[in-house]
Amino acid sequence: MKKILLIEDNMEVRENLAEILTLSGYDVVTGEDGVIGVEKAISESPDLILCDVMMPRLDGFGVLRI
Repeated sequence: MKKILLIEDNMEVRENLAEILTLSGYDVVTGEDGVIGVEKAISESPDLILCDVMMPRLDGFGVLRI
């Protein structure tokens, strides 16, 4: 099963997207902001990362640079 890391600070959007992806057969890991997202990207080794751009602490461009 392919693993997707979803990094999104808006809880409702994050939960809705995670549910849709899970129902579509993906293993979904979520992160609430860029810092947590980077930590999970390192520890979980996802096949794909979906990342919001405007987030607190570390924005999507910062995640991409790391």
